[in-house]
Amino acid sequence: MDYLFIMKYKQRKSPVWMVSEAKGQLSEVLHRARTQGPQIIGTRNQCVVVSREEWDRLHQTSESLGSWLAQNSPGVELTLPERGESDSRPLPFNQG
Repeated sequence: MDYLFIMKYKQRKSPVWMVSEAKGQLSEVLHRARTQGPQIIGTRNQCVVVSREEWDRLHQTSESLGSWLAQNSPGVELTLPERGESDSRPLPFNQG
């Protein structure tokens, strides 16, 4: 019986795991997330397991939203001011 159980997971094609399967085979889920890509756990309230490398790649930011909007707004030319401590505008909530 154990042999059939192991073969079932070695032949698995779909990255969708039932929660009970994922709990019992966590190391396999993690291994496949690193080697085969994102693994989905659950059928209703799904969660996704991804490798740290994939997570970092997906969440890297190279520029601010304001810069992106200024560069990607068709027909609008915007120049964003430099941010720094030399801003001489009075702060409305600074009473000190």
